[in-house]
Amino acid sequence: MRFLLVLVAIFSLTDHLPAADEAKILEVQKIWDQAPHNAFTDLVLFQDRWFCVFREGQGHVSPDGALRVILPVMVSSGSRPLC
Repeated sequence: MRFLLVLVAIFSLTDHLPAADEAKILEVQKIWDQAPHNAFTDLVLFQDRWFCVFREGQGHVSPDGALRVILPVMVSSGSRPLC
């Protein structure tokens, strides 16, 4: 019961916080589709460069899975990295 009261208190306090800016999708572009199954993606900023990392394989639970790291992909209209 105490845990529930703490949760209610936290949610009631955060209800009055100002809303963060809403994210907007500006562009969608496929950067990889060479494996039958690609999942568990992550986008990492490291030393001012974007890296896209994910698992690829024949299926979701397949023994042939491997990690794929894609180095920065530049958008043709500018210098924004796209991963």
